[in-house]
Amino acid sequence: MYTLITRPKDAAKKTAHKLNLLGYTSLIGSALEVNFIHQAWQKKPYTGIIFTSQIAVEAYQENQFPTYLPCFTVGDTTKYRAQEAGFRDVISAHGNSQDLGLLIAEICRPNSEFFLYPTTENGLKTLQNTLTDHSFRFDELFIYKTKKNISLRKQVIDAITHDQVHSILFYSQKSAQSMVEILEAHYLLPYI
Repeated sequence: MYTLITRPKDAAKKTAHKLNLLGYTSLIGSALEVNFIHQAWQKKPYTGIIFTSQIAVEAYQENQFPTYLPCFTVGDTTKYRAQEAGFRDVISAHGNSQDLGLLIAEICRPNSEFFLYPTTENGLKTLQNTLTDHSFRFDELFIYKTKKNISLRKQVIDAITHDQVHSILFYSQKSAQSMVEILEAHYLLPYI
């Protein structure tokens, strides 16, 4: 029996290794492909950075941007990744994008804060809407792109059709939506 991991390939390999150490047999079926976008650092008076994913932290780090500003993260895993990247002042919302926006609204002052939000151009707008509703200023910086993976390896298809996948790990709403579309395109949804 397999645990199907839907994270992008590099992150999926790390997750698979951790699961294997715990005694699980994993199978990688990435729902999304990720490409980093190289950007120039914006010399603006930012007072903090906002991260909604580990991928955003990795793309930020790939761009070699500074880590001296305080940052807010959607959850603890992203917090730990930000700390690994060199951020020292990191606060986690322990939840989702809306929780993150509400946390910022609770502990920050709208008129004196200016955030940088490294993100993907085709992401959900939950955080942006929450920040705007609370009158916070922020710049979105598109530093990665995601694209739905349109194919599955034969090993993944065979495992699904032979009822060998007992669980599927999703890491975001977008990855779950993409995987459903991939399974539908391969006529595999009835097997799940």
